[in-house]
Amino acid sequence: MASSLALHRGLVVSIDDPLQQGRVLVQTITTGEQLWAKVNNLPLGAVEIKAIHSIGDEVMYLADDSKIDALLIHRKKSATFDAEQQNSSLKIALNAETEITLALENNSLTFVTSFGQQVTFTADGGISISASKISLQANRLSLAASNLKVDTPLTDVSGVLKCDTLIANSVVSTKYSPGEGNIN
Repeated sequence: MASSLALHRGLVVSIDDPLQQGRVLVQTITTGEQLWAKVNNLPLGAVEIKAIHSIGDEVMYLADDSKIDALLIHRKKSATFDAEQQNSSLKIALNAETEITLALENNSLTFVTSFGQQVTFTADGGISISASKISLQANRLSLAASNLKVDTPLTDVSGVLKCDTLIANSVVSTKYSPGEGNIN
């Protein structure tokens, strides 16, 4: 006898797929039965959006009579949930190797790429950028801050460094000697 497909309502009870296949554990609202449902990701041309579900989300899923596996097809964000259970993030897959994750945690919005770069916007107005290399290129670059702190063992300036006041603990140069002035 052939199995028939049916549409069911359920609640997400776990997002930790032990097989790491992008599934969520769904509990049927009417019977309380639980089964793993594969998340249906909607492709948008070359971009695929993967929604990360939260515990307590109400979902619609498609399952056959065997109830061994299901396909999650609709998600409605739960109205109430514990802050610890909140998982407000979205993954955008541009191709098999490139993925961007947007996460909202602790009043901070974070963008993370599959290559390891990260940009975080905090509620207090701060922006944090983390990457192995950052390049800024402009004809003119202006920085305005009440305090600028640079923590680096070496600063390499290829042109002229000009300032109105320089306070230094030591100056080492082949053409300048502290207390002696310029040496020719």
